[in-house]
Amino acid sequence: MSKIVPRNILKFALITLVVLSLGWVCVAIITNNRESKSSSNILTMAIIADTTYNDTIYNSFLLSTIKHFSTYNNVGVNTITYTTLQQAIKGVTKGKCNVIVTPVPATLQAKQHYILSQPIFYATPVILIANKNIQTITDLTTQTIYIPRSSPYFTQINNIIAEYQLNITAKQIDASLDSIAQMVIKNQNNALVTDSKTALLLQRKYQNSMCVLNVGVNQPMSFVVNDSVTLKIVNKWLKQYVASNEYAINLAACYKFNSENK
Repeated sequence: MSKIVPRNILKFALITLVVLSLGWVCVAIITNNRESKSSSNILTMAIIADTTYNDTIYNSFLLSTIKHFSTYNNVGVNTITYTTLQQAIKGVTKGKCNVIVTPVPATLQAKQHYILSQPIFYATPVILIANKNIQTITDLTTQTIYIPRSSPYFTQINNIIAEYQLNITAKQIDASLDSIAQMVIKNQNNALVTDSKTALLLQRKYQNSMCVLNVGVNQPMSFVVNDSVTLKIVNKWLKQYVASNEYAINLAACYKFNSENK
């Protein structure tokens, strides 16, 4: 009996060790899946299919950005298009997409409502007008400034109007930036609020038929993401991407206005 007991004990110990090892492996897999759920699956990125962005140079920058993200994270990427920012925001909140790759201004209001990534670049809030006799925001008295619904700039513009006690109406509408831009060009008593980089795209598209009034300081422009797991993945990638030569070259080419890019 004295020879059998040690063997049973050894067998029991080996079985216990295997079970414990498998248990730790399972825990590790579950934990890893929870932490990298977004990276282990195909991510869905939302693109705002506003005709403002139907720009060959911009599309090249956007596709390069998505490709870089896919390669860096070794994940597949599907894209889904929305006509307006409001629709894209709903897509993220309802879990239909992971990231909105059309940057939005990271204002205080936006940070309260959305999960925002680190900046992809910086831009200034501006008012686009077609009436070149208008030199300052005070010249817009009795006129209407239009802002796409869900734009974080709505609160910011209203604060400026209230601070300077201006007789100007800021109005949110369910329309794309491009359709608002066309309305501004047609009716020169109206104006549009956007960021300075998107304004360059519109100026390039309409061959400088609109001019810009700066109404703020440089602000971070960020991606909207669906959860903290995706945020961690996107921020890690952005830190590397914005430091790359590829990013610098593509960004400079995209947001440049000259006769060659009209």
